[in-house]
Amino acid sequence: MVIRKEYVLNQILPTSSDEEMALHELEDFLDERAKSVKTGKISQKSVKEIFQEVYSESAK
Repeated sequence: MVIRKEYVLNQILPTSSDEEMALHELEDFLDERAKSVKTGKISQKSVKEIFQEVYSESAK
């Protein structure tokens, strides 16, 4: 059923190749993040700590 729904949506709402490529890149990125979470490879830092770290590195 999902395949038919996807097919119909693709026929009704065709996407450009740029959109398809961006979506594919996002899916790949999210798949890698999901795999990391499942294997326990996640940061214990808060979002604020990560932003501060990135900001201080970019200010150098």
